[in-house]
Amino acid sequence: MILRLKPAAHSKTSEATQEPTLSDLPPQEAISQSESLAIEPQELTPKPTQSKPISSQCKINSQWKKTLTITAMPRLIPHQSNAGNFYQAETHIPKMLATELDKRIGVESRLIPQTLMSLDEEKKRRLTQAIAMQQGTQFVLQGEILDMSMRDNSSVYSPGFLQSLRNHFTDISLMKFTDNRNRIFSLRLELRDGFTGELLVAESFNTNGIWKNPDPVGFSSEAVWQSQYGRRIKKLIQKAGSKIANNLQCQPYMARVEVYPGQTELLLQGGANNGLHPGDALKLYQLVVMASPSHYDSYQTRLIKRELQLELKEVYPSHSLAQLQGNDLLQGQYLAVGEE
Repeated sequence: MILRLKPAAHSKTSEATQEPTLSDLPPQEAISQSESLAIEPQELTPKPTQSKPISSQCKINSQWKKTLTITAMPRLIPHQSNAGNFYQAETHIPKMLATELDKRIGVESRLIPQTLMSLDEEKKRRLTQAIAMQQGTQFVLQGEILDMSMRDNSSVYSPGFLQSLRNHFTDISLMKFTDNRNRIFSLRLELRDGFTGELLVAESFNTNGIWKNPDPVGFSSEAVWQSQYGRRIKKLIQKAGSKIANNLQCQPYMARVEVYPGQTELLLQGGANNGLHPGDALKLYQLVVMASPSHYDSYQTRLIKRELQLELKEVYPSHSLAQLQGNDLLQGQYLAVGEE
């Protein structure tokens, strides 16, 4: 039975030491070593077991720490960041999200300067897989800042005499609803599975608040976070972090397995940093890439559960040595899955 990861129902942050460059990641790289796997399901052995998709129901999976790559989140309309000199938002928002996720569920995040939002769906899937493989992470979170516009830019940056009086009156009165120094912040996020490239969460988060500082303070300054606008953005990030964290908690822990032909000893790309211990047992799923029957030059990645499991023998910070249970020898690409 062919399985697909589905969206669920609804912990220290570190920057990658080596980031992928999109120009170095052609679409074919996301399915490197996969052309040999572009085969028909009936050719796969041993026979897959009959089971439900591993994410068909939301079950909190917290035993092992998951890993996440967070891309930069570009400004859809760059000139809107001129007010306040907010161009740093596209790198600071990912840092805020990484901190929020680490605080909530202890996700290990890696930040990279690339973005995928302007690509079509097929390219997003492929480059998601390529980036996740290069960064060694299970998930990829990408996003885009849709709107940072001022309701009336002149009310802050070039107010006339009457507007200055109005601003002063608004500041000393309780009639804040009359303040036209309002500013929007709108963010769209997409969470994707790094092994299949499949979309797990896609949602926009919107807020607004008063921004009345005419100085080019920069997005990461205290002047921003002390303003109503900055406080509203913090609440928005908390809401977005909660949404992403809830979904990540419902996903099983997965790590790529390096298979050595003719051997039952395996290398697992996960270790003590992920909460793994010697003696832990994980199930095996085969990662199979097949050409789409309906779209030219399009591929679909599937996970097929096998009646196999591995046991961790030696655990190091970032990787583990494991022993395949039984006498079967593996061929192809496999993932170790922690099914709690």
